[in-house]
Amino acid sequence: MKKIFLGIIAAATLASCGNTGNDTPANENGVVITANMTNVTEIIVNRMEPQDVVAMDTVTSENGQFEISFDADAPQFYTLYLNDDMRLTMYAEPGDVVSLEGTLEGQDMEYTVEGSQPSKDLKMLSDLSGEAMDLVQELNQKIGAAQQQENFEQVREEAIAQYDSLLTATQEKLETFIRENPENLVTIFALYHQIAGQPVFTIDDNFELYASASESLSAAHPDNKHAQYLAEEVESKKAVSVGAVAPDFTMMTPDGEEVSISDFRGNYVLVDFWAAWCKPCRQENPNVVAAYEKYNEYGFEVLGVSLDGLPNQKDPEAEWLMAIENDGLTWTQVSDLKGWQTAARPLYMFNSIPHSVLLDPEGKIVAKNLRGEKLQEKLAEIYGG
Repeated sequence: MKKIFLGIIAAATLASCGNTGNDTPANENGVVITANMTNVTEIIVNRMEPQDVVAMDTVTSENGQFEISFDADAPQFYTLYLNDDMRLTMYAEPGDVVSLEGTLEGQDMEYTVEGSQPSKDLKMLSDLSGEAMDLVQELNQKIGAAQQQENFEQVREEAIAQYDSLLTATQEKLETFIRENPENLVTIFALYHQIAGQPVFTIDDNFELYASASESLSAAHPDNKHAQYLAEEVESKKAVSVGAVAPDFTMMTPDGEEVSISDFRGNYVLVDFWAAWCKPCRQENPNVVAAYEKYNEYGFEVLGVSLDGLPNQKDPEAEWLMAIENDGLTWTQVSDLKGWQTAARPLYMFNSIPHSVLLDPEGKIVAKNLRGEKLQEKLAEIYGG
């Protein structure tokens, strides 16, 4: 996740420490976690908040058998750190007795969970992530082994194709889970699932999925902090979601001319946020050039918005102009040369570049982050051929 969402990474604040040793919750607002985990001598329990974690309990055992009980007045997510290293995520509601059983061998953990279906769902997501990581590591090894070989590009392209297939299959599995379990809070974890640190979904590219999940979760769990946090994020993105009228702004061209997004009304326009210092942006530029050269005669326009102006750039304007010339960018270019502090960023709410939005002749957003062949395919759909 680009944000510290659901408390995955945060500093813990100590709330309590102890073990009541009860076989059942002290009352209907209690939760009991029992564990029989071979090779585990310590379990640290944290409660997960939307942007924080709260330390709750630490228990030790010489034989891998644990029992942890605590008060809980609402459904919550918890992280369990085993031997201060391996982590698993679980869910419990007041009155639940959740049991774990398994084995920890180095960095490998096998376990089963009973007493909480959402915790089983979380394990399913964890298993899915582990399987994906195994394949990613295998693909990286293949690429690494082929670096000095003549068929390196072929091996690399095949690996990328396998990764794309993995990503597509994972997206399909997760979307099915999200849509079939609209009231399950674990769908939030599915929305923010990652493969090797890369998000499977993003709210920019999959806004409808996020909005649909948020609507269902807000109705089913109106007081849940995680559902509320998701709703806030969805609400903040509505202004730049597909179908919305793109926020207008005005910036200067290299020649000092003021240009606004609204100046392009009447045509389809790709608003392309990029920078001379951004390698992925420069790699994508040939694709945008090809699209512009093919469809400009039909009315397709591009507005380049540069995020040059970083503190470490000695002469950001010169670097910007040189990149425009070297990459053959013949369409309108603007910038306020303020880097990440550009006035356009809070309007379009992006945290990385390249970032682009395609607007229709009325100024409405019809697509976001179309790169490579996807841009060509969309333009062919619009203009034909």
